[in-house]
Amino acid sequence: MQAESPPLDLGDHGRLPREYRIQNDEAHLMPSRWWFASSAFPMIAGTLGPVASAFSICALVVPWRQHLAPGQDISKATYINDPPWLLAINAIQLALALVANVFLLLNMARRVRFGIAQPITMLGWYISAILLIALLAAGPGPLHQGLDFPTDEMIWSQALWYGTWAAILYFLNASFMVVTFLGARAGYYPKDFNLTKSQRTLMLQTIMFLLYLLLGALIFSKIEGWGYLDALYWADVTLFTVGFGDLSPSTNLGRALVIPYSLVGIISLGLVIASIRSMILERGRRRVEARMEEKKRCRTVRRMTLKGDDIILNPISESSPTSPSVPPSSTESTQLENIPSSEYERRKAEFQLMRKIQDQAHLRRRWIAMGISTGSWLVLWLVGALIFHKCEERYQGWSYFDGFYFCYVSFTTVGYGDYLQCPTQASPFLSSGPF
Repeated sequence: MQAESPPLDLGDHGRLPREYRIQNDEAHLMPSRWWFASSAFPMIAGTLGPVASAFSICALVVPWRQHLAPGQDISKATYINDPPWLLAINAIQLALALVANVFLLLNMARRVRFGIAQPITMLGWYISAILLIALLAAGPGPLHQGLDFPTDEMIWSQALWYGTWAAILYFLNASFMVVTFLGARAGYYPKDFNLTKSQRTLMLQTIMFLLYLLLGALIFSKIEGWGYLDALYWADVTLFTVGFGDLSPSTNLGRALVIPYSLVGIISLGLVIASIRSMILERGRRRVEARMEEKKRCRTVRRMTLKGDDIILNPISESSPTSPSVPPSSTESTQLENIPSSEYERRKAEFQLMRKIQDQAHLRRRWIAMGISTGSWLVLWLVGALIFHKCEERYQGWSYFDGFYFCYVSFTTVGYGDYLQCPTQASPFLSSGPF
């Protein structure tokens, strides 16, 4: 006869051991913060890591400085070649970031072990961020020297601002992976990403979409005679269906290529968004809601126990008395009205109580989700309006309301084209905003 397995020790707080919770995917017992660390953070880093590298490429292929003569149109400002030391450091940080992305991709594909890939990914991104921050902090001093025109006529090109966004994303991604790595080292989950097969391919989908975006910009820049970053801006507003109309193909070849390029690009973007939606709505929603149910259930049981109303939580056996042998007082008789008379009635009351807890947790989760979505949208809208106001105030005299209006027609993909940003620091923000 097979020996019976020993009873599972629930611990002092009545919870399953950590190993049992994770291995059996007990979502309602796994704290939401560790689900974020094991699943959401790797997905965010896997999505934004290639985006940061794409911004690094933009910061490398175009000079950081431009000469804007008095009265000259800013779109006609001439580029000033970068010094060799800036190009070398920029190339090194890009190479390190690409290595970090490759190891993260191999780790998600389970080709390289977690303990090997993660330190390389974290160090690569942190070093890339530090090198870019060092260039941004120390570069303006040397870059103002050796000019054959007044320094107040020098402006920073879009490339510098792409480098700024790349540094921010590298630092955030590396920090996310540090949390994931430390959680695995502490034993809160296995040393592997808690991702499905489709979610593991999200990083590859993002890389393919970005390559499509960058190569398309290169092709159209050659066909239409645009600058590369201007062509990248055009490709971005085209695939995200904003379509301001300030840049449009003027050659027959360019117009012919727009049709297949936009169709394939928009479909690819939709697939990436669908994968992100699957992670957030399907897995994240179930995890968070189940965790809320568990916390609500624990609070309800604790409150009922303290008040002495936990009679429905205790099974009624056949030998258990269902009525007191001593006549109750008037106060006790009121409490006894709610005591189930049989095990069936007790289970029915327990079931109804759990349904009530689930409904309350579901309602709370929906309110929280709506608050997070609305708050995120408002932050992006209001802060974006402030950024566009500051960027365009010097060149076009935009007020805060102008930036507010521009953000609305941009983020809702209306794209009237009546307000257009100059090709300076505003364009990189407009490109990074949708991502």
